[in-house]
Amino acid sequence: MESQYIHEQKRKSGKWETLKSVWKNEIYEFRKNELCKIIDSINPTVIFIDIFSSSDILVLHEKYKNTKLLFINPMLSTYRVDGFPTVEQGNWPGEVADTASRIQAEKISIKSLVYKPFDYCIRKAMERQFRQLISIGAFSVKYPVATDKTSALLFDNITEILLAPLELEISPKVRKPNQHYFGLCISSNRNDTELDPSFDQKFEQIIVKKNAGKRLIYCTFGTFYQGSDRALVEFLDKLLNAIKMLENVEVILSVNKFVIQTLKFQRNIPTNIHMFSRVPQLKVLRHSDLFVTHGGLGSIKESIHFGIPMLVYPLDLRYDQNGNGFKVEHHGLGLRGVFQHERSEDMKWKMQELLANPIYGNNIRQLQQKCSTNYSSDKLKDTLNQIVLN
Repeated sequence: MESQYIHEQKRKSGKWETLKSVWKNEIYEFRKNELCKIIDSINPTVIFIDIFSSSDILVLHEKYKNTKLLFINPMLSTYRVDGFPTVEQGNWPGEVADTASRIQAEKISIKSLVYKPFDYCIRKAMERQFRQLISIGAFSVKYPVATDKTSALLFDNITEILLAPLELEISPKVRKPNQHYFGLCISSNRNDTELDPSFDQKFEQIIVKKNAGKRLIYCTFGTFYQGSDRALVEFLDKLLNAIKMLENVEVILSVNKFVIQTLKFQRNIPTNIHMFSRVPQLKVLRHSDLFVTHGGLGSIKESIHFGIPMLVYPLDLRYDQNGNGFKVEHHGLGLRGVFQHERSEDMKWKMQELLANPIYGNNIRQLQQKCSTNYSSDKLKDTLNQIVLN
């Protein structure tokens, strides 16, 4: 992140400046000053470090030897375990050629040194920098770099708390000794902000129809797309065509205002389809019969919390959405599809199946019960106390 750091410091940019920044460990010093100022003001007993900021542990471990440093993971397990798909994979190993196995790491050769000397030097400087950081206080001796990591930089023997139930993993065998699963971790009293001003009034009318026998389908893709992206508009156009073939349904579609404007310009929107820029998701899920989602773990956990079958269309295949969709289907909590290539007829069949077949709802309710039993507040408090005290 040196180039971004240099830009934010309003300094002259370029590869030479980036190389100097890496060599001088500028970001390390900046981050240390930033974090220590906060930590010294509150004197915490424990510090939770998001795994996507896991390098912060290299900044903190030497100075705060008496403070418990933990990793907190907002996804399912990000380690590679033989025989099981990794967090981002949507298939069993060997079913199809894995993307990771097709992409080989770039080899630094004499040619790259000649034609890209700064890139070569920056990479070597980063390797030197990393060796220096993990050697501080003999960190790498006690906490070696995890060789089975996938999506984030992780270290062996660091306690990790996962904000998810183990039962959602493809198998309990993927759990490592240093990992602790904390269940659904739903904030049921969450107050969503920046809601569509037309939502409350229209939602009351939708609930009247729901109580009269209509089934409610809720569809949203989070904040992945901020504008009227062509791929999203094309997908939603096919989804609306599929919904037209369904009977006795009401649909809440939550997408950004630019997509709403584009769809309304391109086609007539049926009266049973209600489009909003932002809705209170928990309130809508509480009354839904089907959730069409991109497969973010937060949305999946909330759907499980309310017992709603899911139809998952992963958008970002680099991280966990693809794997989450695979796990939803594997556990019989719903179905999944391919975002860019799904046909309206396939969407229709899947939505009909999920609305009509009680097995999906039964599976989710069983998982709900397991989460309620295995991750009660008392059990989680005891687990956390043990983690902090050990």
